[in-house]
Amino acid sequence: MKKTIKWITIALATMMMSIGAVNALKFTIDGDLTDWGITPTEIETGLNCNPNATVCTGDVWKPEYVGMASPRWVVEDDVDPQYAITNPESYDFGPHFAGYGANFWIYKEPKVNGRIQPSPHNGLLYGTWGDDFDVEAIYVDEDADYLYVAAVVSAPPDGYQNLGWPRGAAGDLALDVRTDIPGGFGGYDFGVRLGTWDGDGGAVQFGIYRTDEDRDWHEAVDYDSNSPVVVDTANATLVGNAIGAYINASEKWGIWEYVRNLKDSTYDKKPIYIVELAIPKTKIGLTNGTFIVDRYFKVHLSEVGCGNDAGNVSIPEFVTLIAPIGLIIGVVSAIHYRRGAK
Repeated sequence: MKKTIKWITIALATMMMSIGAVNALKFTIDGDLTDWGITPTEIETGLNCNPNATVCTGDVWKPEYVGMASPRWVVEDDVDPQYAITNPESYDFGPHFAGYGANFWIYKEPKVNGRIQPSPHNGLLYGTWGDDFDVEAIYVDEDADYLYVAAVVSAPPDGYQNLGWPRGAAGDLALDVRTDIPGGFGGYDFGVRLGTWDGDGGAVQFGIYRTDEDRDWHEAVDYDSNSPVVVDTANATLVGNAIGAYINASEKWGIWEYVRNLKDSTYDKKPIYIVELAIPKTKIGLTNGTFIVDRYFKVHLSEVGCGNDAGNVSIPEFVTLIAPIGLIIGVVSAIHYRRGAK
């Protein structure tokens, strides 16, 4: 009898340890990226540095933590400094890097359809308004059970309601994690609701929605090439929930961005928000233990429903980007681009 009780006790302990191992998260989902190796001070330094200065080498943006599984990440604050000569009227210029783990390189952001993003970039005409729609940085990592995404953004979770729905709504996270699912708007199989304002009714913040068809997404109102922007919860199917946070980092940690205003040669003080997610793999068509960050995935975030800016981190199905020698082994790449329309 004692032996039986002993084995039952061992079995129960093992089961509880297994449950704990499955449910344990690599990151604390609270908007504080310190456990990614990026402190609030580093974020503010990165947002406000001169992109041509030494402090903007990218070190302040790179993730670094124990057991790091080579996350994919991209930083493209404000307008790409490569346009400083040809488009000096841009409201401000900021660092642009793409990274894989602790390695990073300068990201040259191309114009799309002749447009610089964020749009409107012209500071002489619009002041610093373009910065209100800026995707500053995106990080993607994973473990056996969760896909983790963190983003530094400029839009609040309730969006800009004066612009109307869905034009002013905070953008949602679009995911393409399986090549065998067609998905809607560029093949995005799932969407994670980020914003709190819902013009469709019934949306769940951090809800995970199946988005098989184009009608499951709202198209960008002003720059349709930056679609998809917001999950259409009237059509998409809710399949689960992510663990999420959408934090005003200016209020909580004093992180502010100071953006050059060309109209009066001053700097405008802008609030910053941090999104952090743990997305259960079983809710996005994957089994526990399936790893995708080094294989195939696409993460897309349009800052707001107007589509003035969008950020992407991906491993394409057929790799065409050649990274600097020594930074990536094999045929794996991390890219970030923004799309715009004429």
